[in-house]
Amino acid sequence: MESTQKNNTVKELFECLKQEKTDSEMQEIERDKIMDKLIFILTKN
Repeated sequence: MESTQKNNTVKELFECLKQEKTDSEMQEIERDKIMDKLIFILTKN
C-alpha cells in the first residue's frame, strides 16, 4: 500500500519535472525542489 502511494507521488513529481523542462531559469529552482523531493522519497525506504 505504502509502496503504491510512493510510486504515485514519484509519478506526479516526474510529471511536474516534464512540464518544468520547457520553461526558463525561474523554473530551475522549482525543478531543483522537485528533484529534492524525488530523491527524498526514493531514498527514504
